[in-house]
Amino acid sequence: MPIIKVPPVHKFGIIAHRRHQDLQQKYLEKAMDHPREELRKPLELTEEFINQFNAAKDPQEQQRFLDLAGKLLIRSKRRAGYSSMGTGEFVDLPKAWTELILLAQCKGKTQEEALDILLASLDQAPLESDQCPVLFFLAESVLYRICCDAVQKPYLYTSEVKLSKIGSLTFLRLYWCHMSGQLACHDEYKQRLYTYLQAIPACEETYQPYPNVLSALHLMLKAGEIMCGSSVTRKTHGANKEFTVKERNSLGKSEPTPIRQSIYKDKGTECGMNPVLWHSLLAWFCVRSNNPHLPDVLSHLPDFQEELFNENWMDSVLALFVLGEAAKLNACCLQALLDLMGAIVPNTDFLQTPDEDCPPDFTSWPWEVISVYSAVLADVCVSADTAEIQKYALVGFNTESSSANPRNEMQDTSLCGLLGHIIPSGNNSDPLFWIIRYSGLYNLVKVYNHLRGDVNREGLRNAAWKAIHIQERNEQDSRVLEAAKVAEAEINGPANPFISPSDKPSSTSCCSQHVGWRLTNALSQLFLPRIAPRISVPKKHVPPAWLTERWKKQKAAKERKAARPPLREEMGPPEGASTSSANVADMYLKKVLENQLGRQLLNQMSKEEDLWRKDLSLKQRKEDESFIETMQQREQSLKMDNRAYELLGATYEEMKLGL
Repeated sequence: MPIIKVPPVHKFGIIAHRRHQDLQQKYLEKAMDHPREELRKPLELTEEFINQFNAAKDPQEQQRFLDLAGKLLIRSKRRAGYSSMGTGEFVDLPKAWTELILLAQCKGKTQEEALDILLASLDQAPLESDQCPVLFFLAESVLYRICCDAVQKPYLYTSEVKLSKIGSLTFLRLYWCHMSGQLACHDEYKQRLYTYLQAIPACEETYQPYPNVLSALHLMLKAGEIMCGSSVTRKTHGANKEFTVKERNSLGKSEPTPIRQSIYKDKGTECGMNPVLWHSLLAWFCVRSNNPHLPDVLSHLPDFQEELFNENWMDSVLALFVLGEAAKLNACCLQALLDLMGAIVPNTDFLQTPDEDCPPDFTSWPWEVISVYSAVLADVCVSADTAEIQKYALVGFNTESSSANPRNEMQDTSLCGLLGHIIPSGNNSDPLFWIIRYSGLYNLVKVYNHLRGDVNREGLRNAAWKAIHIQERNEQDSRVLEAAKVAEAEINGPANPFISPSDKPSSTSCCSQHVGWRLTNALSQLFLPRIAPRISVPKKHVPPAWLTERWKKQKAAKERKAARPPLREEMGPPEGASTSSANVADMYLKKVLENQLGRQLLNQMSKEEDLWRKDLSLKQRKEDESFIETMQQREQSLKMDNRAYELLGATYEEMKLGL
């Protein structure tokens, strides 16, 4: 073989030392001429980014900032756990809420999307103790935006409504932290929050035509007053006493009434809890644990109706949330909720005072509770377990009387019944009755739009539409008709691709649907024993009657067959039988029968074997004859003189005879 010599190629650095130095110098000069690009920094949300976003005027620059803001929104949505109810491996609620409230400072579409995501996250996220610092930051940011930015606008914008909802949800969470004793070490945060709360009374006049926003402001003010009262009083030494008096006068509240002692000496009353809230928690506990004492608990709720008129109506708000969650599961709790609100809603007798110079005492009437009550009732209409509970929450239990007298303001406290609370014709003033109708119409429009496209609840939606149409036709107060416009403006706002990519309504289309559930679970963990998880047991399949009878017959036949002894035991002598002549004769007879049966079986087997042999020989003969006929035909066709069968060592006669 020839030898082929391959020339060496210095592919692995096998070069001279001088050449190696030249390459190093060349690469060094190239690196100096083209410096390495800096590593890509992670996308961060800073104050500089927000200022550049709001100051951008070039279309290309605006589009670039919009893309960056969209990426930040998607990341914040993932951190907030929007699709997993605020739980998951990558959920970081404090960081997500901080980024969202900062992104809400950006103008335009980004602001609306950030507020939508933050509102949905505050509604559905669980309540935890590590959320206190970020909740204080959210509260301060919302109060600053409302007092310094929102109030300066000439009209009511959807961003203001969303900010008020975010503020109310934030202060509800802070109030739960206050009840659980988690704010004891946050005096500095409470002192700073109290400073922001001082500007809220100046904004009340701006939102007087919109009770839904004004009630949210009052909720924030009341919760902040309760949370910051003790620490601020200890530090300011009476410096803010004038503000407290001014705040009470602006809200129109009277001195708190003494809390009636409960007839039960339980944990709730011992810790100073409102009896209405305590019995609402007990009702929810009985519903979830299938406790038979639910009627007893509900029967004691009317005894504490006076507690709803206390100055501290925050406990009444929590009681409505808790009782609303129980009403979603049980119709009796819904009836108790409707009856309980009958004590709060003023009636015609409330207006008939003995002295004409003394007007009715509306200052002690917590109208903010009515606003929360209508929102809770709308949530029951949308999220109740059964269609009957949804219908009762919408039109009430006594549908016949309400249809016969639709303006009976005393009997019906359902969502549609709130629309019928009007002042009698003899009075010219309508101090607060219009707020009841405003709240009912506002939430009824939201329920109507939430049920859009739901074929299974089309009848419920038609009932809501009919009530809205009748109210708009008969209502004479323009302030009440403004509720429908405000609700429709929220619902028909810009589509949010980060929350609702389909054509469904956005997250603001209905009331908060999860905050009541979260608050109820958190309060139950504080004051009630733990409840086992509610697991639905599958129903046992019941077979038809005819199949059951067949199975019984088959089982009986199998038992009879198993009870019969084998033939050998039947023919043998039974245990304990006597050896008399009759028994011996029977034994011999049985043996004879067995021998006879055995011979018959052998004869039958031999006959079958003979038949098999005959069939086999006949088959073999037929095969040989067919072979011989085939060979003869082949010989004739070839016209051969010699016989091909001699090659096999056999003559034609032998093959023909089949030997």
